[in-house]
Amino acid sequence: MNGTVPAPSPLVVGVAALAGLLLLLGGVAAFAASSRRRVRAEEEPQAEPRPGRPVARPAFAEDDLPGFRAAPPGTPTPVAPAHRPVVDRRRRRSRLLAAAAVGVLLLSGAVTVLVAGTRGPVAAGPSPAASASSPPLPAAEPVPGDVGARLTAAGLVLARVPVGVTAGFPRVSVSTSGDRALLHLELPTANCLLPEAPARPEDGGCQATTTEFADLRTPSLRVDRAGGRLTFSGRTPTYLRPDGAPPVWTGHSYDLTVTVDLPAPSGDAPLPTAGTVTIADQTAPTLPDPALTTVTYGS
Repeated sequence: MNGTVPAPSPLVVGVAALAGLLLLLGGVAAFAASSRRRVRAEEEPQAEPRPGRPVARPAFAEDDLPGFRAAPPGTPTPVAPAHRPVVDRRRRRSRLLAAAAVGVLLLSGAVTVLVAGTRGPVAAGPSPAASASSPPLPAAEPVPGDVGARLTAAGLVLARVPVGVTAGFPRVSVSTSGDRALLHLELPTANCLLPEAPARPEDGGCQATTTEFADLRTPSLRVDRAGGRLTFSGRTPTYLRPDGAPPVWTGHSYDLTVTVDLPAPSGDAPLPTAGTVTIADQTAPTLPDPALTTVTYGS
């Protein structure tokens, strides 16, 4: 045992403080009720003797003749107001009730501060300003690295609707430099009156809608190299580039995987290659066009 006393839990502190507050409120209520009963008792008139019954009169030990001469019958006699003690008690009761109310307020404030102090710091969430900020624009050219690749994939299904599908037609650029990597995605979308996404938007009855963009870099972007293939994977949100306006987030976020086949190096010119693009559970191969999917090796 190290002698350290654990701090009370917020629940224990809150229950104890609430019990004290309830006891104080009960005392105030009992005091107010008893005060009202005493005031009402003092305000009620005393019962007059019933007519027809003899009333016992006290015997006087002294002669009342001097008093009769000083104040003969008909002389007004000053009488102290009977309601004065009642008024004084009401004032005292009002002061005590006000003091009790102040005590209740002070105890409530102390309970609030004590319970808040035992809860510990609250984790700060993202600020609205940060959430509303525009996403950074990617560099015009891919980051220089030892490997760079551009891929154009066939269409894949992003969502199914009763009359067809919403399809995406990915274009991806990736680059690596040592243990760093960067991926940029362009995703034109279209509504197609087809059961599956066509290879190109012009291949079927598709109506273009918007183009979404995404940028992902290490460490959020994972890179694996196995034999003659590079694999890039990660989860990324997308944004739009409205004409003449700053980029804005779409609210979409995709699990993205891109594979690139690595041909044998041959000079500095881009080399035709192949690969795949996977968004969620939909995978599309690159189009069979050597000009649209290439690899470049850095020095």
